[in-house]
Amino acid sequence: MTSPIFASFTLRLRTEKPFDALPSGEALHGLAFRYIKTADPDLATIIHDLNHKPFTLSLLRRPKLTPNTYLWSWTILDFDLYHKVSTVFYREWANKKVRTLNAIDFVIDDLYLDGSRGSELITPDDLLVRTKIFHENSDGRPHFGFRLLTPTAFKHADSIIWLFPEPRVVWTGLARRLIHFCPQFSDYCSDNIDFENLMTCEYRLRTVQLEFRNLPMKGIKGDIVYLPIKSWSRDQIFAASLIYQAAPFLGIGAKTAQGMGTVSHSLRKPRQEVDLIISP
Repeated sequence: MTSPIFASFTLRLRTEKPFDALPSGEALHGLAFRYIKTADPDLATIIHDLNHKPFTLSLLRRPKLTPNTYLWSWTILDFDLYHKVSTVFYREWANKKVRTLNAIDFVIDDLYLDGSRGSELITPDDLLVRTKIFHENSDGRPHFGFRLLTPTAFKHADSIIWLFPEPRVVWTGLARRLIHFCPQFSDYCSDNIDFENLMTCEYRLRTVQLEFRNLPMKGIKGDIVYLPIKSWSRDQIFAASLIYQAAPFLGIGAKTAQGMGTVSHSLRKPRQEVDLIISP
């Protein structure tokens, strides 16, 4: 593992025939590791044994009006992994290499990397710059909107039991994941951030059922907006803004390397105003 990076990209897969049912997150997880093993078998072994995987995966989604075509999004948090895996993707796209998923043959029909079609590749310093711009534009009164794109749930001990995205659960998990992959941010995201002072001010969520290891499990999808309340220092607001900017790369909740917890920023604004006292 090398230096941290924040990368997001999408593969367009073309199948010989449509899937009877979309592949599960576990099947996509297995496919992802086949790509990583092709790139570097030793690295694949190292990553497989990690508790915190340095990548997230979306579930497959079907574009409209394009039969037998599926979009698959990744984020990667390690430069070495990104470099090696993207090289494999480029090579297999150029050679139209056939792979198999759920007994269906497919090829990489196109890939959106290096800034094309919404893909991103930024450094921790770039993330800080993005955070400063967001922080300045919010004029000290930020709201943090998320769109949960794939089913999301939250882990407690060895069980996944939480469905509602309580601020403490969501933001503590994001902060820990950010510090794990970018230790240089530990000075910003220290334990003095009181996530209890974030309020869930608006949400539109629905429950979705999916299967893991042939067992049914529930997750949530939709929009949610958080607002800081009570007294927050400017440093605490900046730290929350940093975590917010990193969230689409980190994923939210459990099993983010198996298709869950894919998230983007939501443009939804809160309908209610909250008095925010900024302490020095």
